[in-house]
Parts: sequence; C-alpha cells; structure tokens
Amino acid sequence: MLWAGSYEDIWSIPDDVLLHHAQLVFNAVYNDLDITAQHISEWCSNFGSTGLVIIMDFLSRNSDMNPVELAKSLLVDWAFLFENLNNPSPLTTYRSPFVLQLFGTAHLNAIIGYVEVRSFDMHTLATSGMLWPLALSAAVIECAITMIADGELRLWDVLSSASRGRVSIRLPKVLNKVTGKETNILFLFLAALWLKPTNPFIKSLLGKPTGYLKTTVQMVHATLNDVTETLLDSLDDDESEDDKCAMISPASA
Repeated sequence: MLWAGSYEDIWSIPDDVLLHHAQLVFNAVYNDLDITAQHISEWCSNFGSTGLVIIMDFLSRNSDMNPVELAKSLLVDWAFLFENLNNPSPLTTYRSPFVLQLFGTAHLNAIIGYVEVRSFDMHTLATSGMLWPLALSAAVIECAITMIADGELRLWDVLSSASRGRVSIRLPKVLNKVTGKETNILFLFLAALWLKPTNPFIKSLLGKPTGYLKTTVQMVHATLNDVTETLLDSLDDDESEDDKCAMISPASA
C-alpha cells in the first residue's frame, strides 16, 4: 500500500506494473525460506495439539470407562481409524470421527479461501491432493492415543486444569543427559519421531480404490462446520510395520 499510494495514478495501475511490484514485495517478504518453513512447522504443530484435544474430549465423554484401558482398546487392530469403532471395515478406513474431525479442523479449515495459482491445478490439490494431510491425521491420532495408553498423559490432570477455568495439556518431560535440562521433545509430533510411523498410512491410502480419497475429503467438507463447532465446544523395520497395518493395507481395500 505504501508503494500503491505513491503511484502516479492510483485509479489505473497497469496489470503488468502491479504484477511486477507485487513480485518484488513477495520476494522481499519471503526471501528467507525460514519464514515459509516456520509456517509449515506451525501447521504441523496444530495437527498435534488439535489431535490431543479431540482424544481428550472423547475420553472425557466416556468417563464411565477407565481412560487408559479405553485408549488401549482404540489401538487394537487400528480401531481408531474406522467409521464404526466396534465394527471395523476396510471400506471405512480413515473415516473415523477422530481422523475426519482432525483433518477438517487442522487442514481443511487452514486452506479455506486459498489463492488460485495458475501454474498449479488447484482443483486437484483441493480434492484428491490430500494424501499426506489425511495420513498425518491418522498418525497424530495414533500418537495422542498412545500417549494416554502409555500413561504419559493423564486425562484427569487435564480435566482438573479445565475445572480451574483453562484447559492445560502439559507434555511430560525427560532429562536430556547432554544439556542436563528437562525436555519434552520426545513427546512432540516431529518428523524425526513420526515420519516412519506415518509411512504405512501413506502406503495404505495409495492402495485404496480410485476415488476413495476424494470421497473421504468430500465427506469432511460436507460436515466441516459441524466438525469445527463440535471441537470448539469441547475444548523397527518396514516389514513389521506392514504386518501391523494388515487391516488398512492395500490388500484389505
């Protein structure tokens, strides 16, 4: 706006002049890739924190059951991935309330109003180009449930903080023997820790029938507002990985 205000005819800035100066501004603002990398890092971090809230909310709504035992049951045969937790079917993999809610809240909400980039096929990206975000959603939910099942996070500690007026999810810390300080880095949703566990979900999704991913994304779009409001109201080796993912593998699709 500083430049536009000084242009000789603010009512009639030629498109080529505007495009040239817009590119100059973009280059000045984003010339450091660290800024873009930071935005992507924050996007990934939002997946992690939102996933924890979703699982905490589910466990609190089932207070008649032991949260640790309930979390462990969700991990059996990948139950947390299926639309019907009690009747898993390969035809409904990645369509569980947990995965769809996280995918809609952390990703689809983040790309609403995206800018049309002529050199990209934006329609394809916005429909079927969702492989990694959906796989990330599955991995995050697994991570959150595992932390509860392993006793690294305690539901009642979180609910106790909520009763004091503010929800606080504090990740556990361990001693870093190198620095001598406590750190929670081992419990963060980071590529170094969760890239390998995410890969089986990628492989599984790639093996799904044509149109499966696109239909799944459309399902989330259809309920995106409801999903968002619900959330806001509540607060090894490759071979072994393939064996563990038998229920969600291409052969089961």
